[in-house]
Amino acid sequence: MLFLIAPTCFLAVRSPLLLVAVPTLLWRFWSTNGFYWGTAFQYSAVLMPIVFVAALDALSRMKGTRIARFAPATMAGVAVAATLLAPLPLRGLADPASWRIDPAVSSANRLLAMIPDGATVAADNRLAPQLTARCTVFLFPGHPNGPNRPEWVVYTEPYHLSMATEESIDAALARLRADYYTAAQEGGTTVLRRR
Repeated sequence: MLFLIAPTCFLAVRSPLLLVAVPTLLWRFWSTNGFYWGTAFQYSAVLMPIVFVAALDALSRMKGTRIARFAPATMAGVAVAATLLAPLPLRGLADPASWRIDPAVSSANRLLAMIPDGATVAADNRLAPQLTARCTVFLFPGHPNGPNRPEWVVYTEPYHLSMATEESIDAALARLRADYYTAAQEGGTTVLRRR
């Protein structure tokens, strides 16, 4: 909650427009998915426009006051400071290591280039977004399953565990060995092709 309203110097709470965010906040806190409560993912992105419009509304209601004169610059400073100093993704922009391409990423890009456009692919959550523009993509290890047998399967090691457990990935790979062979493997990325 602090990260939502702090960038506006808490001005947003002075506007009734902030109430528009309440239903979203309620279902987030009602949920058992802990990712909804933190700042590591995009879940607050839908709320930030509401918060900033509420802050602008509050400023317009305070027109002519000393707070209204200094608030926009202060809000901008607080927003930049909160973004760069807190454990948020944009903080990495100030880190020189963020601007270097990891060798594992280069390896993954080379291996993904092997997969032809229009192919069907089961990919883990790290690699799937890189293929969706040119392939039909299913999430691994949920796929392949039953009659759905993609031509390719790609995954990374160490496993991406946000969508599955290590045991479920190992079990899925064991099932695939009869129908798929390793087409390439490099830098932690493995590409399997259907026989």
